[in-house]
Amino acid sequence: MQSIVAEWQGLVLLTVSAAIPSLRPATACQMGEPCAPATKTQFSVFFAALYLTSVGTGGVKSALLPFGAEQYDDDDADRPERKQAFFSWFFAAINLGIFVAGTLVSWLEQNVSWALGFGIGTACFFVAAIAFVAGTPCYRVQMPTGSPLKDIIRVLVAAVRKRNVRMERDDGAVVLLKEDDANNDGERQLLSRTKGLRCLDKAGAIVVKDGDTEQEGEWSLCTVSEVEGMKILGRMLPIWVTCVLYAAPLGQMTTTFIQQGMAMDTRVGGRFKVPVVSLVSVEVVFMLLWVVLHDAAIIPAARRLTGRPGGLTQLQRMGVGRFLVVLALGRPRSSRGAGSAPSTAGAGR
Repeated sequence: MQSIVAEWQGLVLLTVSAAIPSLRPATACQMGEPCAPATKTQFSVFFAALYLTSVGTGGVKSALLPFGAEQYDDDDADRPERKQAFFSWFFAAINLGIFVAGTLVSWLEQNVSWALGFGIGTACFFVAAIAFVAGTPCYRVQMPTGSPLKDIIRVLVAAVRKRNVRMERDDGAVVLLKEDDANNDGERQLLSRTKGLRCLDKAGAIVVKDGDTEQEGEWSLCTVSEVEGMKILGRMLPIWVTCVLYAAPLGQMTTTFIQQGMAMDTRVGGRFKVPVVSLVSVEVVFMLLWVVLHDAAIIPAARRLTGRPGGLTQLQRMGVGRFLVVLALGRPRSSRGAGSAPSTAGAGR
């Protein structure tokens, strides 16, 4: 809720800074005279609006997707297509908003008024926030318990402390692990022990000396679920690392593309000038088309091949997506003939 308020305040302040003449720099300069730079007050108001919007957007976008997926846990485990439909609609709605902002709203800002463009975005966000809050009685809310960061550090500290503990005794018996607390009361999902990353299992190992169990504190002994939670995080790290490689070229869509558009002739028919920001909408159009193709053709075909209701697992989806990104970013070889002279750049290398 704090993120929604922060983004709302940022959008309102951004609209006000564009609507009030004293809060924005001069829009026109006389011939031959330099334009007056923005004052400290104008800079402060503008960047305060941007920072509030950025902080709010980061909180809202990072929480909405997991919150929406949480509505389909447990009770809908036998119908994964419903959760998949939510992801598709969410993705389509986000990109549709980007498309409208990059075409209609950007045209209004450049040709009518920046305050009007920001005001439309502010009004749309207000309506969306009211609709979200109105549905509160229907949501499934799982309140967080404990501190995930503390559990992660506890498992790492306990594993390092017990790095010399052997998980198998000389007689072949397996060292016992601390089971999860019996008074969990369903507040926290219990996890079963899995193979892999066995070094972390030492954090949950019960040390027995001379037939007696040693008394250990919370920073020396963790439960199976806590250890398995750390294992899940460790298995996700390679996925997060590869996401950086995907996000780096994707970020160029809103930077390099716009710089390229500023050097292009964007006039259509000699009179209508396409806003430079609208070039980003080309990407959005193909994303929306891909969502339709994904739900109408790819997923049904995957269901027939795999026999799973969801078609592909989440890991398989990410793997296919990254493979397609590699193909899309592959640099084509030069079509220069064999007999042509090498270029100056090539000779220099």
